[in-house]
Amino acid sequence: MSQKNILLAIIVAVFLILACSTPSFLAPAPVPTTDPNAIHTTVAETA
Repeated sequence: MSQKNILLAIIVAVFLILACSTPSFLAPAPVPTTDPNAIHTTVAETA
């Protein structure tokens, strides 16, 4: 049971990392302030 729970936690963590790293995945949902595109746009504006 513990090994399956650890594997499931790793899969969920990787899925969340991929979902956060790809803005197209969150396109239908409201864009959060931690969106990579928003960070890049703010960096581009400040630069």
